[in-house]
Amino acid sequence: MINMKEHKTDICANFVNSIEIIWKIEPKYIVITFISMIINSLYPVTSLTIMQFILNMMQSGKTNYQSLIFYIIFYIALDLIQTILTAFFGYLISKYSLLINLYVKKEVLKKAGSLTLKEYEDSETYNIIQRAQSESEGKITTYFNLVVSVFGTTITVVSYLALLLNFKAWLLFFVLMIPLIKYIILKKINLKQFNILIARTNEERRTWYYSYLITNGNYNKEMRLYKLYDYFLNKFDLNRKIFMNQDIQILKESKQKIVALGIIEQILDGLIFGYIIYNGVVGVILLGDVVTYTRAVMQTKSNIQTTLNNFAEIEKQSLYLDQLFLLLKKETSVKNDGKEIDLIENIKVIDLSYRYNDNGRYVLKNINLELKRGCTYAILGKNGSGKTTLANILMGFYDDYEGEIFINGLNLKTLDKESYRERLGALFQDFGKYEASIRENIAYGNLDLLHADSYIMEIAREFDILSLIERAPNNLETQLGYWFDEGKQISIGQWQKVALCRAFIKNADVYILDEPNAALDAISEYYIAQLYKKILYEKLGIIIAHKFGNFVQNIDRIFVLEDGEIVQQGSHTQLLSEGGIYKYLYELQ
Repeated sequence: MINMKEHKTDICANFVNSIEIIWKIEPKYIVITFISMIINSLYPVTSLTIMQFILNMMQSGKTNYQSLIFYIIFYIALDLIQTILTAFFGYLISKYSLLINLYVKKEVLKKAGSLTLKEYEDSETYNIIQRAQSESEGKITTYFNLVVSVFGTTITVVSYLALLLNFKAWLLFFVLMIPLIKYIILKKINLKQFNILIARTNEERRTWYYSYLITNGNYNKEMRLYKLYDYFLNKFDLNRKIFMNQDIQILKESKQKIVALGIIEQILDGLIFGYIIYNGVVGVILLGDVVTYTRAVMQTKSNIQTTLNNFAEIEKQSLYLDQLFLLLKKETSVKNDGKEIDLIENIKVIDLSYRYNDNGRYVLKNINLELKRGCTYAILGKNGSGKTTLANILMGFYDDYEGEIFINGLNLKTLDKESYRERLGALFQDFGKYEASIRENIAYGNLDLLHADSYIMEIAREFDILSLIERAPNNLETQLGYWFDEGKQISIGQWQKVALCRAFIKNADVYILDEPNAALDAISEYYIAQLYKKILYEKLGIIIAHKFGNFVQNIDRIFVLEDGEIVQQGSHTQLLSEGGIYKYLYELQ
């Protein structure tokens, strides 16, 4: 069941926000749009007035042929100038729109990149990003153009109304009545449509996910083995039909009301046109006046309808822009204004506790650690014991912990996180498998070495993927994954070795390796376990694992976590002699 709530928007605030962004990127866009609007607004009435003058001059019988030819040439020239200027301004507006739209897309991506890990663990973050991304495609320029066009059509309407006032003022009531009623109906329908779209954002994302599972090769084997294609296709179909039925209901309601009003409008138009023609037949007005007032009524109604439709669209687009500005104006909790650090000598953790929300259970409880450069530590435990959470806190991804963490005696919360992370290298449990070249997959850990082939090859040799590169069709330039042309898929163990290369190509002080052997075969695991002693020399190494038989011999101190608490600590030999959970886990390896 979709939960809907009413949303309100501030049209003026969004217009100001749009102007600020456009002015920052291309001020000429604003100037040209307004000039174009003024020309296009005044042209119709000016052209009609000249035509009225020509027709009345011909009917009056007092034709001055020189004046007549002058006005005809002037009428044609005005039309040509307007056509040329409209094309020229249209080109410039389209050109500048592309620049502005690119800027907005980049700003959305920048903001998404500034969000914290904690924020990405909240589903509403994904809803906000999806809405913002869908509104970043031309919405700001479209909104600005709509507001400007309302100014333009208002000028045109006022000009036509001035013409009609010279004839019969009471006609204005009948000209204005139906468009105003249409506007009120359209406004309500637009708001209803927006509320439905906002309410179903989460289910829209879920439907996209079903489509992603069906079309992504990574899931092909399980899809076929477990016959999941039809299951997810049915899920996709069910959701899309729900959305489709909602859209059809709104469309039906809209069309029924608009058609009813359209019938009434046609009857009123016929009566008004009949009245104007009657006045021409009996000689109250001239032929040029009949043409002018008839077109004035038509154009007034048309422009009023356009103005009100645009205003309703402005309110609708403003609701959508709220979603874009909600992300763009979101204050980032990532602060890089603390003390900078250029070396990590030691890390001290005092009474650290953590829970993911205020009412949740503690996943870490009273953790105390002292870690120093030149030593390698292991944090061991069963799945769900809090190991990865502790790693994320040590890397500065979570700041809402209880207790204190000191880096070289400085409180972690007071440090500039960017400079702090410059000193960290990491292998994550859910390491990235980038659809990019082998070169890029490794060098993403240190972009300064993107073209340092010898360094990349050396790190690849250390982690036993040199043969993979040499056998690959394009060596370092070989595309990994199947998303792009000429891609090559590799095993999960090879992906993990690539991720280890990415971690160690960075010259860091601290290396945090979360489940570094999870995808490795026994031979590779043994080889790399021996390698750690060499590559972590004079570094601070932290290895997090639940499978640890091959590397604990080279660990200086082991911390055993259970249910978020350190239940044992010491060397491998000490912990074996103690017994307890460490000995139990070790003997299961």
